[in-house]
Amino acid sequence: MPPRYDISLPGLPAPLDGGVPTADAIAWILASARRHFGMDVAFITEVHEGVGTFRFVDASKGGEGVCRVGAEDRLGARSLNVPIRFSDGTRYGTFSCWTREPDATLGARDSAVMRMLAELLVGHLEREELARREAAATIARVEQVLTRDGFAIVFQPILELGTMRVAGYEALSRFHDPPGIGPEQWFRDAHAVGLGVDLEIAAIRGALDFADRLGPELFLAVNVSPATLEASELADVLTRFAPDRLVVELTEHDEHLDYEQLRLAAAPFRNAGTRFALDDTGAGYAGLQRLVDFGPELIKLDIELVRGVAADPARQAMIAALAWFARATGAMAIAEGIEAEDDLDALRAFGISYGQGYLLGRPSPLPSHRRPTPTMNGSATGTPNAVVAIKGHSAR
Repeated sequence: MPPRYDISLPGLPAPLDGGVPTADAIAWILASARRHFGMDVAFITEVHEGVGTFRFVDASKGGEGVCRVGAEDRLGARSLNVPIRFSDGTRYGTFSCWTREPDATLGARDSAVMRMLAELLVGHLEREELARREAAATIARVEQVLTRDGFAIVFQPILELGTMRVAGYEALSRFHDPPGIGPEQWFRDAHAVGLGVDLEIAAIRGALDFADRLGPELFLAVNVSPATLEASELADVLTRFAPDRLVVELTEHDEHLDYEQLRLAAAPFRNAGTRFALDDTGAGYAGLQRLVDFGPELIKLDIELVRGVAADPARQAMIAALAWFARATGAMAIAEGIEAEDDLDALRAFGISYGQGYLLGRPSPLPSHRRPTPTMNGSATGTPNAVVAIKGHSAR
């Protein structure tokens, strides 16, 4: 058995570092306590309305059954138990270490060590409890949106820059409540609690409800995360639209994505005629790497790259390079976030064929009937060859 009162516990400061995930820190403290006292199992019980629930457990090989034995045997010679109270004084539960064999040497000093470890656990448990409550609130908020149609779809025009004719529309989600939470945050929160695919599919269905207003010559682009791309629900919902008129826009920005896996997931759609787009191209090395790794048919240039391009030689060089890349690979380049006339002129000069932004047209509901109509003043009204994208953020 290890020294009873040596509480240095190698590595003890590690869980106190704010960069360590809460669950990892709790697991580390439990494992350290179990090894220090030579016990079979260490665990935390949460008590709510008189009912205890095992929340965190660390057990030696074969020690899992000790919890069941200990639940019926509270002899102090077999266990150490100390209460856990939050900083506001409320009772959370109990921190326990139990063993199969009685140990008559357990005493007050061991309980003191347990109380010290329990104090270390409090901060981590409070953060874990807060995260759990926030997750529950987020789940309720997203589920309410899903069951009550708590969002609307608006459409922002995409123009062919040479003729200034409308070439398509990007569909954007607008959530009704609560105020102050933008669309990007809604989708990020939904994914964090496992409802991201459900919310994206609901947004796609909402956009497809307007598909009959686009005309048979138009194609529709839906913006999805890799998780949604790999979900069977996506193929099911997209059967409402001809695959050769679809564009799927990937919006994930995780630099650690497995693009080989994404290509495999995209293959059935591509084989059926669907094209793929990548948004925010040019936003850092990761964006350029995924451009090469995935090989999209449409390339959407990041708003931060587009804004101010007329006066910035570095932006001009990057956009010229991306325009060349698009032409060389047979892709179509679309500039996002066009807000100034001089930037529009610069984009045309560098060979960018399509664009969108507040200068060209703001997001708005799609009228019941649309016919191709040329425009030169930014009030886009028509649509031959439309592109519609479901976006989780507010495009400009």
